[in-house]
Amino acid sequence: MPGVLILEGMAQLSGLLLEASLQEKYGTSAKAVLTVLERTKFRALVKPGDTLVYRAEVVSVNEAGGKVKVAASRGQAMVTTTEMVFAFKPVDDRGWTRSGGG
Repeated sequence: MPGVLILEGMAQLSGLLLEASLQEKYGTSAKAVLTVLERTKFRALVKPGDTLVYRAEVVSVNEAGGKVKVAASRGQAMVTTTEMVFAFKPVDDRGWTRSGGG
């Protein structure tokens, strides 16, 4: 599996986690936009038939954005680790937010 697709899965999970954290902490909805990858390491290959498990932990969140530590593992083997920084983009169209039915 290409590393970019592993990172895509990590970014999707992390963005959703930050959006939910923003909603819970500040009562505001916004889209999380990936801006920076920090300390990204690829440690093992992923082959067809392997199952990846993603784990994400919010490091910080405020009204402007947030940071998440995220890892992908295959069984007991750590595959990829990274820290992702996101900015929040306010969305005026309610169709783009989960609470607006989109």
